[in-house]
Amino acid sequence: MPAQRTTWLVTPEVTVAGTDYLGDTPPEALASMGALLVRVGGVLHRQRQTEGLVLVDERAAAMLGLSERATDDGTRQRALDAATAAGYRSGKLGTFTQFFGHGRPTIHVGRAEVITAAALASDPRTWPWCPVWHPEVTTGPQHWHRLTGIPWQSGPAIIGVELIRRTLKPYRVEDVKGQRSPDLKDTDHPDLHDAGEAVWTPEMWHAPQIGAFLHTYDKRRAGITAARVAKLSPARLTRRRFAKFDPKRAGWWEVTNQAWNDPRMPHPLGPQATNKHAKTVKVTTATLELAAELAAEGVFSMPEVVDSWTGPARQVLGPFAELLETTYQAPADDDYPAWVQEQVREAVKVVGERGIGMLNKGDGNSTILRRDWFYGVNATKRANGWRRAWRIGNQEKRWPVAFQDDSVTYVSDDPDPLRSAPRALHNPTDTSERAPRLNIDAAGQYRIEGTRDNK
Repeated sequence: MPAQRTTWLVTPEVTVAGTDYLGDTPPEALASMGALLVRVGGVLHRQRQTEGLVLVDERAAAMLGLSERATDDGTRQRALDAATAAGYRSGKLGTFTQFFGHGRPTIHVGRAEVITAAALASDPRTWPWCPVWHPEVTTGPQHWHRLTGIPWQSGPAIIGVELIRRTLKPYRVEDVKGQRSPDLKDTDHPDLHDAGEAVWTPEMWHAPQIGAFLHTYDKRRAGITAARVAKLSPARLTRRRFAKFDPKRAGWWEVTNQAWNDPRMPHPLGPQATNKHAKTVKVTTATLELAAELAAEGVFSMPEVVDSWTGPARQVLGPFAELLETTYQAPADDDYPAWVQEQVREAVKVVGERGIGMLNKGDGNSTILRRDWFYGVNATKRANGWRRAWRIGNQEKRWPVAFQDDSVTYVSDDPDPLRSAPRALHNPTDTSERAPRLNIDAAGQYRIEGTRDNK
């Protein structure tokens, strides 16, 4: 693998680029913010890279003017003036500052010690790499950039939504010429203010059973797996009253709240359907697809559609999920050691989780606001877990004790969770000896999460 140099750590003494230690920092590199941008931009241009990341310690930040406050009279900071003189524009100075210009690579400048301190104080998963004083501080972010095509430029939630934005693809509508870009915001539906698809928790549903031990099995990267296959509408949602359920349309369906009388499993329409006073519930396409399957089996009455807000169904987040999974599965080698691989894998999980969460954030920090996408992924995750448990119950006569987001719990007298696991959790389609076993690190497969006494 050729040396990658799109990520730097710059201090007054030394400079590290990618996986390479470059030695002493030339004094002229820190003469001004403009000088640093020109040097880094030149390297990125020669490598035909459109983006890069520069981390600076607090001494370098002070030399460049990155730690100066805005003046009361509105005078621009020294760092911004120097960047402008070098042909770069930017937003406000912050923990990460983005510098860009016409025909120039975009350079993200991060104050490494501020990032690390904030992470240690509030959220260690915000900064999944080495601390600033570690000699290989740039190794993890460099490989993240190499594998995803986007430099680490903010917290994982912002990175996640940026990856979603960059991987969205245009879509076609039947009988309409040309392609359309996905709509990034669709929130002006007052009738949907109470709509939501929750996941199960043991407090919402549990079924006590006799047995000495409770074994919990967690679905690996369940959110990413659900995002890959979730049916979502790239278009703005349109209202259609009393429309018949159509699995080729995605969005919200207000349907009659049908009774579920099998105590071995929770209600297939989700936690919102457990409200006995609710005559109707609002669910997404994934939930109604599960209801249709159960209706075809003759074990559930298909809900009637009262109202709907839908658009053409597509696997909108499929490319985003596939990129994250490809990044996760990238094999380690001499240039990409196992310890860095573990850092990147941890970043993949948190970026996927929080990026999807940002689709439901109306605080102005997300460039994409699609609540229907967020809840569509939630519903897909919950419905897929429900299907697996339903199949296990019918085939193996093992019924769950509780669900919790992306995990399921079973009771057993055997203290060994591997021996007592349902056969279908080893592999959902193949139970032969050659099949992948429980705990294999593959998206959508199950691992042993924990065992506790059934008191």
